[in-house]
Amino acid sequence: MRLVSAFIVLIFVFCLTGCSGLAYRLPGTNMAPTITPDDMAVVNPVHYTFNDVERFDIVVFEAPEEIKLISREPGMRLMMRVIGLPGEVVELSDGEVLINGKKLIQDFDVTIERKNFGPITVEPNKYFLLGDNRPESLDSREWKDPTIERSQIYSKVVQIKKGFYNGN
Repeated sequence: MRLVSAFIVLIFVFCLTGCSGLAYRLPGTNMAPTITPDDMAVVNPVHYTFNDVERFDIVVFEAPEEIKLISREPGMRLMMRVIGLPGEVVELSDGEVLINGKKLIQDFDVTIERKNFGPITVEPNKYFLLGDNRPESLDSREWKDPTIERSQIYSKVVQIKKGFYNGN
């Protein structure tokens, strides 16, 4: 009986949030040009209930503790792109992202930064995240622990409404 009740609640929550989605406005430029402060990001908060986190997903997640302390926002959430998956070795070398020693082909606009990072091995149930605007992004490369737990990921960006907040 509890399983049936839980399933009904899950379907109800999905219909309220998953079908319509939730909207986020990114205040900074860490994801530009993919998402700018003028754009609305529509997210699905139940997507990862039924699906795995995949490379290149743009996710909303709980900020690492040091970012919360700097911002003085204990409930702060950030939005970035998943680059490294559990078990992979991630390295940035002269602007290129390497996964397990091989150049990662990124078929989206990215502003590169020629700083080097790593290599690091992404632990089980953790992810390595980067902003698309690498010089302006305070991402995995800068955190004390360069990965985030799966439990810190709240939702997946499923739609970007370009220019929504500037009337276009």
